[in-house]
Amino acid sequence: MYAIEYQLDFYSGAVMMIENVRSKGLEMCRPTLLPKSQRKADIKGLFDPIYFKEANVWNLSNKPQKQVVTNDITFDENAGFYLLTGANNGGKTTFVRAVGICQVMAQAGLYVPASSCEISLVDCVYTHFPKEEQVGIDASRFTTEVKEFKAISDCITNHSLLLMNESIQSTTPQECTDIAAQLMRIFCIIGVRGIFATHLTPLAKAALELNSDPQLNTRAESITVTVDEAT
Repeated sequence: MYAIEYQLDFYSGAVMMIENVRSKGLEMCRPTLLPKSQRKADIKGLFDPIYFKEANVWNLSNKPQKQVVTNDITFDENAGFYLLTGANNGGKTTFVRAVGICQVMAQAGLYVPASSCEISLVDCVYTHFPKEEQVGIDASRFTTEVKEFKAISDCITNHSLLLMNESIQSTTPQECTDIAAQLMRIFCIIGVRGIFATHLTPLAKAALELNSDPQLNTRAESITVTVDEAT
């Protein structure tokens, strides 16, 4: 009996979330689930539910209301691994988080935070979000990151989703760029879908140069976050 009550509470909360989101002028939709063998996704009007809650629920003071921005993203044979650059506080982390939440909610059988969504199932969602988004030479942190990526690369497959946020930042800028480019190459050879958010702008060129490698099973693409000062 208790198990049923917990399940009802779960789905009741999901319905309340949909109603709350729609009351604020945003959309949630039932995703179309594609076989994992298709390795693709087409998401329109995507937003981050955590940022939405911060903007509309936790904002209990008289601070100016935050605007929730929606974005589109497509994973397919033309672009499956994105290098996301842009200014700090420009929304890179929020966007990466939104993609991950959308994938998890879709596979949980829930409506997703988007106006439309066709999405392949994945066998696992891997994330690498450093505990502290710090920049600077730090040998111990670098060693830890290398070990973490070794563990990920040992398990990840061409049906996995990888989300990286400001990874490989603890050595010199040039070394960071070189190492990060090699990591992207490894994951693209495996055929991983993913997003790598970073402020290392030289990586944008390196990401596109990867596509000349015939061993790649996922094509890389570079996109840049821009900030609208009016919002």
